[in-house]
Amino acid sequence: MSLPSVTKPGPRKTRAKIPYSCTICRKRKIKCDKQKPHCGHCVSNQVTHLCHYETQPWTKIPPGAQLLNKSEKSELERLKLTVLSLEATIREKDSTILKLESLGPLITPASSTDGGVVQSLSAKIHFDADLKYTTVKDSKILQFGPTSYMFLLLNNSASVVVFNDYLQSQASKFNNTKISLENQLSLPDNELEIPLLNSIRKQGIQVEPPILPSLPIIKLLVYRFFEVCYPFVPFVDEKNFMNEISAIFRSKSSLDASDIRDKRFFVAILLIILRFAFLTVPFQSYYDKALFGQEYDMVHQIISSGTNIPSTFVEYAKQLLITPEIIQRLTFRNFQALLLLLMYRIYCPEDDDSKVDIPVLLSTTIEMSRNLSLNIDPTNLDQITYSNDDIQLWRKTWAILLHFDSSRAFSLGMSLLVQDEEIKTKSPFDELQSDIFWLSNSDYKLRHSFETMMECTNILRKTGILLRNRERGVETFEIDKLILDFHRILVAIQSYSQKQRISQGAIRDPHLAQNYMLQMSVLENLFVLNFMVYITIDHDLRFKYLCQAVELGFIIFKESFTFAENPGSIISPSFENLIAPKMWTPVRTVIVALSGVLNQALKGELSIIHVCKNFNKSEENKVVNWFIVKGDEARTLEKILQKFEELYQLTKKLSVKFFHCYRLCYTLKIVLDYFRKNYRPAFEDTDLDNLSLAPRTLNRMENYWSDEKQAHELNYDFEQFLNDLNFDLDPIMNFEI
Repeated sequence: MSLPSVTKPGPRKTRAKIPYSCTICRKRKIKCDKQKPHCGHCVSNQVTHLCHYETQPWTKIPPGAQLLNKSEKSELERLKLTVLSLEATIREKDSTILKLESLGPLITPASSTDGGVVQSLSAKIHFDADLKYTTVKDSKILQFGPTSYMFLLLNNSASVVVFNDYLQSQASKFNNTKISLENQLSLPDNELEIPLLNSIRKQGIQVEPPILPSLPIIKLLVYRFFEVCYPFVPFVDEKNFMNEISAIFRSKSSLDASDIRDKRFFVAILLIILRFAFLTVPFQSYYDKALFGQEYDMVHQIISSGTNIPSTFVEYAKQLLITPEIIQRLTFRNFQALLLLLMYRIYCPEDDDSKVDIPVLLSTTIEMSRNLSLNIDPTNLDQITYSNDDIQLWRKTWAILLHFDSSRAFSLGMSLLVQDEEIKTKSPFDELQSDIFWLSNSDYKLRHSFETMMECTNILRKTGILLRNRERGVETFEIDKLILDFHRILVAIQSYSQKQRISQGAIRDPHLAQNYMLQMSVLENLFVLNFMVYITIDHDLRFKYLCQAVELGFIIFKESFTFAENPGSIISPSFENLIAPKMWTPVRTVIVALSGVLNQALKGELSIIHVCKNFNKSEENKVVNWFIVKGDEARTLEKILQKFEELYQLTKKLSVKFFHCYRLCYTLKIVLDYFRKNYRPAFEDTDLDNLSLAPRTLNRMENYWSDEKQAHELNYDFEQFLNDLNFDLDPIMNFEI
């Protein structure tokens, strides 16, 4: 009897199937709602640029092939995500290029094959001896370069006329000083306006330690710092810092003398962090009953406890830091503390970048970074191995320092402190040591911020290097390349913000707030470059740069005006105190420069209407209609001056809250006083005389700004100003006015 034949089974067939979940949800092993084009989870976490659905079946496993082990699977997933991220970047770049191509005259420096700019339509900029690079201000001799707002003022004769009385009063004040140069150098410390250098000379701590709030409030504010402020100062590790707090307060509820002696740099960081977080507490929204949920509970708890974190916390931290020990016992923690102090000085509402502290702090931190070898990438250091977190911290810290060196060099028109040959550190998030490095949603946003910031840094450095060699002469096509680069970044910033914002309301994400601040800086850089070329060339191209500068100036003015009128329409109250200084600085530069343009227009030397007709078509309606620029030239100028007057009235209210706004208010007063005196007809038939401060504003403030003598006292001390008006010396507390 024959047995039935048995067929040997062949290799099992694998089914070609398409995964239903998106790549992100599948990687994280969470349920995906499979919505198209992006699932709800990725939309809510703002990672839609990585949300992707497979369109091709999974690859069949050939017979006899080995399955991937765990590490190989992880590597494959990492590569897939990298490809998706690169594809998203390419799509974003393509979108940016399309937007740039669609723009009109605003960014069309004559184009050709050489980097997008035609050299044949170029003119030479001669930075000759006739241009002014020094002035006297606040009883000091100041030096500046071509990208400084003082250069734009002093090298435009029409602007000099507007500010002539102020400039003369500053020079007279300096010349009437009866102290010789040698005697000035031998003055006692308290008569030298160099607070940081004074504290370096002092030994020991000269101020009583501030009284800290209760431990629950400390933790509340520290958590607030890492939630809201971290994108602005992303170089303090939350986990490590919270562990240090727990170790110090394990058996006590307050700091003692031993902590200040043995842990002075940690204490300094804590004090600055508490002040940083306190700046973001929305007190006004609480009193306006506009807060709900956890944020309401947080503010209520702070107010109920009577907590106040004044600027004296930072002053005490400064005295803890600026001692010989910070150099003699140099560590990354010492450097980190000093950098945090520098960042606070840049963002704080009670100070501005005209103070001596910031350049001294910047130069000190740069020198410390060299001694710590932060300018060399940690992956290139022999016999030393760092974790990914340490590499990230290293690179982020250096990138931030490099950016502020570049920004300050541009704003002053001076040389860079860090030279190109020194820079050997890679950008954050590049080529990390481990093959597997998963970024959180927050870190993905931070990565974008750093990439944009580093692009800005590179262009600022190119500008500084180009203008440093200005004796040879600079061609306008070289400036055009920089302008085009800045415009590419501006379009990318705006595109990213629109993509990430869920609604068109106020910005509530700290990463987007930082993005917005960078946008204002780029706009100011573009304005400065265009206006610099306008006042330094004698060529037919001159009018093109004037039109571009005026349009950018109007955009900056409109944005700052909206912020002054209702900051809540642009930014969440949590970020108002951090963002505000970056709003007032650009518009002050614009007002100084455009005052000369308006002066020329009032004299009939140029037509504002003709200038506006050359605006970029996509922006023309929004900007021109807001200024109501229509009809005849005289009516046009009346409306623009009325906007200046309205901004002046708004800055009066805010002059007790922000030092930058206090300076801006002075600048507007000088400009408006000149035009009232010399062009009174331009102010007739307008509502200027009916504009006044809000009813809650006290008359003493109105009287102060009405004093004609005050227009020439720009070195008037901000704290003295607040004291004379009986306002709180901590300006952020002056919200109920």
